[in-house]
Amino acid sequence: MSFLEPFFPIAKTERRNYLLGRALLYSLCLFVVLSFVSRIIFPTIPFSFNFNAPQSAKNTFLDPRNAGNQAPITNGHILGGQTIVGNFESPLTFSATRISFTLSKNLPGDAQFKASLSRSYRSFFFPIDEIPLASFEHPPLYRDTEGIYYAEIDGTLKRFVSGAAYLSHYPESFAILLPPSIEQSLPISSDWIGFRSGSLISFADSVFLVMSEDEIRPFGNPDILLSMGYRFDDVLPVHEEEIGIYERGRALRYGAPQSDGTLFQDQDSGVYLLVHNQKLRPITSPEYRKFILEQTTPIIASLSSRNTLLSCIPVSVWYRQKTFTCDIPKNALSEEFGNTFQFSLKNNSLDAPADLDIITVSLISDQTKDNFILFANQMYSRLLIRFGQDI
Repeated sequence: MSFLEPFFPIAKTERRNYLLGRALLYSLCLFVVLSFVSRIIFPTIPFSFNFNAPQSAKNTFLDPRNAGNQAPITNGHILGGQTIVGNFESPLTFSATRISFTLSKNLPGDAQFKASLSRSYRSFFFPIDEIPLASFEHPPLYRDTEGIYYAEIDGTLKRFVSGAAYLSHYPESFAILLPPSIEQSLPISSDWIGFRSGSLISFADSVFLVMSEDEIRPFGNPDILLSMGYRFDDVLPVHEEEIGIYERGRALRYGAPQSDGTLFQDQDSGVYLLVHNQKLRPITSPEYRKFILEQTTPIIASLSSRNTLLSCIPVSVWYRQKTFTCDIPKNALSEEFGNTFQFSLKNNSLDAPADLDIITVSLISDQTKDNFILFANQMYSRLLIRFGQDI
C-alpha cells in the first residue's frame, strides 16, 4: 500500500486535492522533524543566574561580581553607575547573542543599561599588575647529603616533599649544601612544600591542578583541562607521599579560572604574564622567564582579543516593564584564544539602583560543520560512558 493511496475510496474529482493535501502534510511533518533535530544539534544555549537562589546548582552564569573591586554580587543589587560581570564557557561557535534580565521592581522610564560580551581565558581577564616580576626572588635554599631540599622561611626549615617538587619552584643550583650550624640552630617545620602553584600533577587515574600550597583540584574531565588551555604534556606523575600533603578541592568545571602560577603569553606583544593574586604579572626577568618556560608551556592568548567587546542597549519589554532584553546580531569575537565569555552589565542610571532577579545570556549556535562534529563527538562520548566496552 502506497502512502499516497487514500485510506478509503474518494471521487476522482477530489483525488487531485487529496494528493496535494497529503503532500503538504508530509512536508509539514518533515519540516517539524528537521527543525527539532536542528535545534538539538545546533541549540540556543542559555546561561543564567537566579539572584533569588544564588547557591542553586542550576546557575550556569558564574561568579557575578562588581567589575571594580571584584566583590561578589549575589543579591543582584547594582548601584547607579556600577557594572556587574560574570563568566560562562561554551566551545560552540555562535551567530548571535540574546541578553535578557528581569528586575525585582520597576525603574524610572529613563533607566538605561549597557550589556557587553568578550571572549578569552577566564584568568586572562584579570587586570595587568603594574609591578612586573623583574627578579627571581627566593628564600635561602639548602640541600642535605640525603638529597632533601629545604627553604628557610620564618625562622624554620621547611622541607620540600620531593626533589621534583623543589625543581618545580627553583633551579637545582639555587640550593647550597645545608651548613651544620643552620641545621642545628633552626627547627624543622612540620609543614611541607609541594609543587609550584599552576603545576599539573597526576596520581592514579586523575589529573590535578595545584591551586596553592595546600590545595589541589581535579579536572572534571579531560576536555575541561584542554579548554582551560593546559596541555597533557606538562602533567607530572607523582607518588602517594607527594600528593598526600594536599587537600583535594571540588572538581574543576567549565569556566573555572586558571590558578596562580599559570603562564600566559600575549600573542600580540610576546609578553609573558603570570597569574598572581587575581592579576596578570608581566615577567621581565630573563632568568625567571627561562626557568619557567622549562617547566611549563605558556597558554597563548591575546590582549587585543580579550578587549574586543560586543555590546547592545537593553530595552524594557512593553508587556513586561521589569524585563529588559537586547540582541547582538553578529559574532566578531575570536575563537582562537579561549572559550570563556565575560558578560558585563552596566547600570547607566546614576540615581537609580537596580535589583536583578534573573539574568540570562543565550548563545545561538551556528549551523556549521565544526558544531556538528562537536555534537557528534559529545554523543559518542556519552555512549561510551553509558555502554562502556560494549561499543
